[in-house]
Amino acid sequence: MQPANRNERKKAFLNFLGLLLISLLLIITTVYFSVQIPFRQNDILINSNTRELEAKKKEHAFSDRFLEKFTLIYNDLDSINTSKRPELLESQIADNNGDLNRIVAEADSAIYNKALYTAIVNTLEDFRRAKKELRGQTQNKLGEEALQTQLVQKDKELMMARDSLRAYISNYNKLRGISN
Repeated sequence: MQPANRNERKKAFLNFLGLLLISLLLIITTVYFSVQIPFRQNDILINSNTRELEAKKKEHAFSDRFLEKFTLIYNDLDSINTSKRPELLESQIADNNGDLNRIVAEADSAIYNKALYTAIVNTLEDFRRAKKELRGQTQNKLGEEALQTQLVQKDKELMMARDSLRAYISNYNKLRGISN
């Protein structure tokens, strides 16, 4: 016993089967691309993070070199006025400051805030110049104080010489018989 609508049933079954395969293919394709795209994005992000990490390492190395030179200059500037040979120390500071300026100028554009480092170098140079001026003014002031002390001492000597001269003149006049 065969059904009378066998061809229609067969056709309906094949339609169902085709739609089922299309639906499954659509679902499988969606899942496949949903998995593949994040993997590609992860690879892109990993490469991007690797480049950023390298840039950060370069910046850290630059900052470490800069800080080492900065600390050396700052300590020299701090002790320049107590040095026995400040001119020698000042020339070393100027050389080190030039090296620091060259380090900043040669730094690649990956350095985050190059203007900050340049400002620090300029501030150190201004600080060196101010220390030099202050030392010069201090020496001038010490020279002025020494001259002032010497002037007071010479005034005393002059007063003593004047008094002594008056005494000699008085004695001389007494000896000659002239009185005031």
